[in-house]
Amino acid sequence: MDNIKEKIRKINKQVKMLAGAISHPDMPWYAKAMIGFTIAYALSPIDLIPDFIPVLGYVDDLLLIPLFIFISLKLIPKSIVLTEEDIDLKGKWYYGIPIVILWIVIIYCLYSKFLK
Repeated sequence: MDNIKEKIRKINKQVKMLAGAISHPDMPWYAKAMIGFTIAYALSPIDLIPDFIPVLGYVDDLLLIPLFIFISLKLIPKSIVLTEEDIDLKGKWYYGIPIVILWIVIIYCLYSKFLK
């Protein structure tokens, strides 16, 4: 159980590093695009394999998200070194607005289709 908690902490730290690196002025566009895709996929309710499919629905999250994080971290140039003190995510709540809107649209569509 401690091993799982340590891996979750590591992924949390990596995601914070990605979120801090995406706004760095020296980041190349392709690295920003991959980081944006990684964060959007992780937060999106839409998956490659839907979660309601037993076992397989969660396997894509367990495999793809760490893979996307790994690729995104490899695309960050070595000249850009971020520490946890460099990353200030407070006040960046507006990055979640597109995800919240997407959830609202999906819930509305499901409600209007199945509950009417």
